[in-house]
Amino acid sequence: MYGKTSKMSIENETRQQYQTLRYFPADNRKYCYSLNVKTRTRYLIRATFLYVNFDTNNAYPKFDISLGATHWATIVISDANTIESQELIFLASDPTVSVCLSNSTTGLSFISTLELRQFNGSVYLTPFEDRFFLSVSARINFGADNEDPVRIEAKKEGKLRCMEVRIDLVSGVVTIVCEGPKVSIINDDPLTKLRSACLRNGYCLAEETSATTFL
Repeated sequence: MYGKTSKMSIENETRQQYQTLRYFPADNRKYCYSLNVKTRTRYLIRATFLYVNFDTNNAYPKFDISLGATHWATIVISDANTIESQELIFLASDPTVSVCLSNSTTGLSFISTLELRQFNGSVYLTPFEDRFFLSVSARINFGADNEDPVRIEAKKEGKLRCMEVRIDLVSGVVTIVCEGPKVSIINDDPLTKLRSACLRNGYCLAEETSATTFL
């Protein structure tokens, strides 16, 4: 596995997925996760970043995240204990999609979680999906009594594997190829299925029968 893992400890944060992160060198390479997808299918990709001064440098990182060759967002950390989040929805045109970190101008590029979710049918259908992806403007749960995430009961089969690393010496792109676990949703409540949940080991569920989270 390329990059290094750092264990973290933050007060009042007990979620397993935020106990570790993976960080990468500050150089001119792109560091990419290659995700397997189904062509002509819509997916949500969500990336989160929790700094917690993992490198003990107190240098808030600033770097780019891209979907393949397309710039997605610039990640700017302004508070060590605040989770930064980016998500988008896209129509897969190839059997794989890459999510890349690059252009670190301060600190080290890093990632806490990377989640891939498959959608059914015409959910989030747009007339421009062959050329553009949808970026989230805001996400508001108007019916919630509190900010706690909704949990659903599930059974996980297999384990996450990110074993293959490919390095392109010409472009400087480092690609990590991953396969995710299969998840069977037991609670089939439609309202619950519209929301996400994470198991204690950090794997996140989706509306479908499979989901992938990369830590």
